[in-house]
Amino acid sequence: MLQVDAFDMARMIATARVVMPTTMVRLSAGRQSFSDAEHYLMFAAGANSIFNGDTLLTTSNPAFEEDEALFAKMGFAGKPAHAGPLVSPAETQGDVSIKDSSVVTSWKPSVRGLEQVQTDNAKEILM
Repeated sequence: MLQVDAFDMARMIATARVVMPTTMVRLSAGRQSFSDAEHYLMFAAGANSIFNGDTLLTTSNPAFEEDEALFAKMGFAGKPAHAGPLVSPAETQGDVSIKDSSVVTSWKPSVRGLEQVQTDNAKEILM
């Protein structure tokens, strides 16, 4: 069976991130073949989710504790399943707007905390 190397995976992930900027790009089966550094490369390329647990149908996964240690090493924080997306630091600082269809959603700091701002019929994504 042909092995996919980390650089090919990073290119595929980056392409998916460009084509579908608001989707979850999830690392799944076969993660055990990659080193911690290669995992980081894939997250830097745009992956933002993993499947964890003992087994995915026929493929084993790293132990949950190993994933926790990897995330701690990378400085990542997880979110509970089905809790919706986390707001990135860039969004909270007002540096990024995410386009969703014809509506752009951005987050601006305000006296009351973060305030969501939506602009209809926006033409571009600000980054």
